Amino acid sequence: MLNLKKTAVAVLALGSSAVFAGTMGPVCAPGNVTVPCERTAWNVGAQALYLQPVYALEGNYPQVAVSGGDQSTNAAQANYHTATTPYQWGFMVEGSYHFGMGNDINVNWYRVHNTNDVAYPTADTTALANSTKTFNGQSATANPQWDQVDVELGQHIDFGDMKSVRLHGGVEYARVTTAYNTQVNNLAISTQANSSYNGFGPRGGVDAKYQLGNGFSVYGKGAGSILVGPSSFSNSTVVNSSTSTSPASSAFGSSTLIVPELEGKLGVNYDYAMAQGDLTLDIGWMWINYFNAQQSALDGRNVNDAGTLLSRGFMSSTDFGLQGLYFGGKWTGNV
Repeated sequence: MLNLKKTAVAVLALGSSAVFAGTMGPVCAPGNVTVPCERTAWNVGAQALYLQPVYALEGNYPQVAVSGGDQSTNAAQANYHTATTPYQWGFMVEGSYHFGMGNDINVNWYRVHNTNDVAYPTADTTALANSTKTFNGQSATANPQWDQVDVELGQHIDFGDMKSVRLHGGVEYARVTTAYNTQVNNLAISTQANSSYNGFGPRGGVDAKYQLGNGFSVYGKGAGSILVGPSSFSNSTVVNSSTSTSPASSAFGSSTLIVPELEGKLGVNYDYAMAQGDLTLDIGWMWINYFNAQQSALDGRNVNDAGTLLSRGFMSSTDFGLQGLYFGGKWTGNV
């Protein structure tokens, strides 16, 4: 009898081991991908922009280049000064209409218009034939201007409770202009240049958002467009001097350009729910670039110490971009 009990216990233990050995581990449940419930709402928002215009080529910054003198040898040498564009204030305003299950129509307008003045009252010396030196007062101004208007149709998609994306497509209009002036007072040399581009085309992008809790979220946004439109430029240099061998030079032209545009944003926002809607506060950093959107035939480096114009005689192009800080708010109200 005792042997029978031992045999039964051994059989049960072996069966139990087999059962445990064949049991599957925890099963992974796929996350839910959903769109929001049907809702009708609207929002308005505004942001302050603190952006720096940048160019891909040095030649599109205003420059003054008059041969300077070496204090020890009196030898002529080139000395360039560049009026690089600083950070400048601008704004963005937007309005949206939300409808259906996560759909929206958004219209926004970006604008940066400013002037940068840079003066070099005693920047360089010029070595004269009798080995004496004189100071050349130099100054430069740059006036980059940027406008961008986007019209987007978007679709909001939720990936679980914490993650979401907004896919959007639409059209974009952009206007990019640069005007600069340089002046060398002693030689009475002045240079003016203007470059302008107006483009329109399709646009698309993705906005990704991750909720941190307590109303805070981090996000990344990316978008791009293909623009087509007219481009024009004009450049002129005048030497108001009786000794100059070439008192004036000018160049101008126009063409139609296809310009790709890319942009990105990284930021943090805070959502505060209220009885009649939601208030969103936003801060982040943005980058935007228009490829080969600015054209030129002459730059500021076209006058030697004798007052002779050195025209390059060919066209060049450069990217136009902006990068910097933005912050603002948006109100979303239920209909």
